[in-house]
Amino acid sequence: MLMSNLLLNFLTSLLIVSGAPAMPEPNIDTNGEVLRGSAEEKLEYMYNHCKTYDDVRRLARGFEQLANSYDAAGRSVNAELAYILAIRFLESAFTSSDPDIGLAYEQLAGHYASLGEHALARKANAKAISNLRHNRANYPVELAVALHNEAWLDMQEHRYERAEKYLRESLAITREKLGPSHLLVGMLDNSLGDLYIERNDYVRAEPFLKEALEIVRKNPGNEKLQQVIKENYISVLKVNHKYSAAKKLQETPH
Repeated sequence: MLMSNLLLNFLTSLLIVSGAPAMPEPNIDTNGEVLRGSAEEKLEYMYNHCKTYDDVRRLARGFEQLANSYDAAGRSVNAELAYILAIRFLESAFTSSDPDIGLAYEQLAGHYASLGEHALARKANAKAISNLRHNRANYPVELAVALHNEAWLDMQEHRYERAEKYLRESLAITREKLGPSHLLVGMLDNSLGDLYIERNDYVRAEPFLKEALEIVRKNPGNEKLQQVIKENYISVLKVNHKYSAAKKLQETPH
């Protein structure tokens, strides 16, 4: 079921008028009433009482949360509108280098990618990467995720050299900031292994899959991912004529 026509008209009108209220000086007291009702009604209330820069951030986060709930319910048109409104509010109040804007574009890119709208996802993700590069000191992992997402988009289009560049940068950032045994490092190792398999470059795939498997084994609760990596690694070992190592791994229970 779509949101009511009244609320849809309200949200759409916000886009038409450039996406945000005129902002007074910051640090004005806000209304402290407890908000009741639907998420949409709460956001309309917040919009009507938006007075400070902090209010804008809260309003944007509210729209992002609403967009996430719409995505989970399969209401993609409403989700897109809510993601875009969050961005418009932030862009109206802050400079383009504000990190919340980069994070909002990253969410929008993920939304488009999940729908197979790769061209739109690439446009949104490019804005996210540009912003998060500027904020790398404080948002390194978020940048690494955006780079990985860009690589994933490239792989869908068989642009493997470009994908490799982004994956290697993402892996370097993640390893530096989270440590060599973090699960995300293992997942990026696996992504690089998959990329090289796609290119039939099994020699280069092997060390990444080996490391991915070692890392995932150190992080309990990821048995399905571990099994996928293990099967791919065994296949690569066989292609590389390392039959005894492949057999030994096959006989290992985990």
